[in-house]
Amino acid sequence: MIDLEHVLADMAGQIRRCRAQDGLTLQQLATRSGVAASTIHKVESQQMVPTVSVLLKIARGLGRRPAELIRDETAPVGTGPGATDRAEDRPGVWRIWLGPDETLPALDLTPLQRAILLVEQGALHVAAGGREIELGAGDCIEVEGKSIRSPRRQADPVQLTLIVSPPGTCAARLGEPGLMAGPAGSIGTPRPR
Repeated sequence: MIDLEHVLADMAGQIRRCRAQDGLTLQQLATRSGVAASTIHKVESQQMVPTVSVLLKIARGLGRRPAELIRDETAPVGTGPGATDRAEDRPGVWRIWLGPDETLPALDLTPLQRAILLVEQGALHVAAGGREIELGAGDCIEVEGKSIRSPRRQADPVQLTLIVSPPGTCAARLGEPGLMAGPAGSIGTPRPR
């Protein structure tokens, strides 16, 4: 089980740290990202949970990838007896690059797994949870306990971030979380933009 409050606190801290590292004021980040300074302050102080769109804009304004703000290195779930910090309890985060004529490896989630697929660049046709949808840059889909497939090959390169919690057997298809995965789980390098 994921400690959602800890993940959100870590995300807020990451945004503050990145902003401080870059020497940016709230207003400067607001100008860069197109997100109101008051909204960024609320996210950093955990007064609000950002939408995917707001998180993408903040990440872009910081010159960071969303996966750098939502890390898969979380603290142990709970603090009482039986609390664990096992890797299989943390969400898995993969950066995936698909070239022309490549498809996303089919992922079959268990009823206890939840996945968020975020398209960072390009467009991808996805069949997930019994529906088909075209996702463009900045779009995401959340699927719980169903399969995710890209039934058609796309013409242009696509860059994705996939978050699966718990990661389960996804590592068998995509490689270890945090690594850059290519088609069928091969480890690759970023493709040029």
